Amino acid sequence: MPVVPWLALVPVLACPVCDTGTGREVRAGILGGDVALTLLAVTLPFTLVACIVAFIHFGRPK
Repeated sequence: MPVVPWLALVPVLACPVCDTGTGREVRAGILGGDVALTLLAVTLPFTLVACIVAFIHFGRPK
């Protein structure tokens, strides 16, 4: 069996929180039914800051 797939599992096996109830709750909260809303909430501030920086750097569109 190749070594690479086994090496990919090492961080998962080393995680002390992943197999606890807290780890399962966190995974359910992040990857639950509202993944799109969570992704939007995470990316929206970065998008707004990037737009503000671009507006400051390039000026108003002509």
